[in-house]
Amino acid sequence: MNYVGRIFVGLIAILSIMFAMMAIMIYATHRNWRNEIMRTTAEIRGSERLGYKPQLEDSYKERDRLQQEITLLNQQLAAEKGAKIQALAKAEAVIQTLSTDYQQASNQLTQTAAQLDTATKALQVTQTNLTHTTAEVDKLRLDIATAHNETDKQIKMATALTDKLTVASGQVEQLGERNQQLATDVAKAKTILTNMGRSLSDPLDAGTIRVAGQIRRVNGDKVELSIGTDDGVRIGQKLDIYRGDKYVGRLRVVESKPDQAVAAVEPEYQQFPIQKGDNVASRL
Repeated sequence: MNYVGRIFVGLIAILSIMFAMMAIMIYATHRNWRNEIMRTTAEIRGSERLGYKPQLEDSYKERDRLQQEITLLNQQLAAEKGAKIQALAKAEAVIQTLSTDYQQASNQLTQTAAQLDTATKALQVTQTNLTHTTAEVDKLRLDIATAHNETDKQIKMATALTDKLTVASGQVEQLGERNQQLATDVAKAKTILTNMGRSLSDPLDAGTIRVAGQIRRVNGDKVELSIGTDDGVRIGQKLDIYRGDKYVGRLRVVESKPDQAVAAVEPEYQQFPIQKGDNVASRL
């Protein structure tokens, strides 16, 4: 064998070794794609991973689970929205009721203020008339004292003056009774305003009126209260019922007297049976 033949033999040997190494490498890196796709959890060995098909099936199951969860959450959201809408409608109805009650109370307070102002003016007029009448009576008494010192010719004049004095005295007595009545009315008005934490000089505001009392008797859907107009109670006024720290219900005044009142139960607000001795108070 010549030199060239030896070279070719050496090259063939080197190439054979290279191809063998390539074959070994290809075999080492060869993958069974069927196993890669179909491999289940039970077939996993070493660092092998779950097959692509089981992974895809697990992804579909997870997707279905998440879709069901989204559907359930949407249903819960719709239910919560409905509940919120109902609560809002109820709150708006309560606000409307409160607004109506406030307007009624404000109108009643305005009427009371007008009546009190009229009574005050009448008292001032009566006091003025009483002052004039008193001055006139004093003058008549002086005339009578002078007439007693006059002659018999002045007797007729004295009799006339006496008759005039009698008439004036009657007027004074009537005016005195009227003045006493008006003073009593004003004193009651001041007492009511004092109980409400107000005075005649304060601006009138229905929101500051506060009345409180107890239930004396329960008769069906009506109750008798221990407070009346002298305490600031007015017909149509709304009162809340309490028993300790419990809210029992609401009343509407249908009849009011100076020292007592009758109220009707509003059944839509009743929480517990109403009992004698329960506390009532105005709504502020």
